[in-house]
Amino acid sequence: MLAGCGEEEPPAPPAVALLPSLAAERALAAATAEGRPLVERVSERARERVALLAAAISAAGGRPHDAPAPAGRGDPVALGRAALTAHIDALPSLQRLAERRLGAELVAGAAADTAVLGDAFGEQPVEAFPGSIP
Repeated sequence: MLAGCGEEEPPAPPAVALLPSLAAERALAAATAEGRPLVERVSERARERVALLAAAISAAGGRPHDAPAPAGRGDPVALGRAALTAHIDALPSLQRLAERRLGAELVAGAAADTAVLGDAFGEQPVEAFPGSIP
């Protein structure tokens, strides 16, 4: 065995891995609840993702209330990026077909909404996709 190489830790169970996603979507929904109609539509979609995540966490035996509460309003674009990153980070834990579909839906929705928010607030993406090379 090479130095520094060892067994990889198994991914967290979905009920645990999705908690950061739920917290991030809650924060995004709160930060975009008031404003221009386009921004409010992002909030509506974030609330839909909150409901999907809460149901998935419950179905996996977790407790959605264990997700941290939003820490107040923040920069909507940064919160959109944080939600997208949280969804991407959860992907390795999503093994079942329904979980993978949820993961794909979360990533696609958060990516689209983050692009909308970037346009609405005049911000260009820092990178094309979190974790990618620009």
